[in-house]
Amino acid sequence: MTLGAVLLLAGCGGSSTAPRATLVATLGDSITAGSPGYDPDPRMRETLGFGANQKSQWQYWAQKAQPDLRFRNCGVYGQRTDQIARRLDECANGARVLVVQGGINDIAQGRPVETAAANLRRMVRRGKELGLLP
Repeated sequence: MTLGAVLLLAGCGGSSTAPRATLVATLGDSITAGSPGYDPDPRMRETLGFGANQKSQWQYWAQKAQPDLRFRNCGVYGQRTDQIARRLDECANGARVLVVQGGINDIAQGRPVETAAANLRRMVRRGKELGLLP
């Protein structure tokens, strides 16, 4: 097989279709969700008194800067890292990249920083096990 054929089979060059967008799973707490003016869950937006101001989430601005990225916002207000970790597999399903953010709620609730850091390290390891890019 020639190099050109190998590259075509691998999806490199010669394609008339546009490249697929990279799905980025963003997992975390209110910062990920879009605090202070947005939540990905419409019920929570109503409960928190937010409108649907998507510009409040960092993912909006990242996608504007990099249009080939698509984001799955899995941020939940008030969650600690142990709670965030329980949602990782579901959030990451089908994604290529994982962004994990959390820890401030652990600290605010008087939990040890070392435990939050260990939870974050475990989430990064789990993402790598799933084949996601950090």
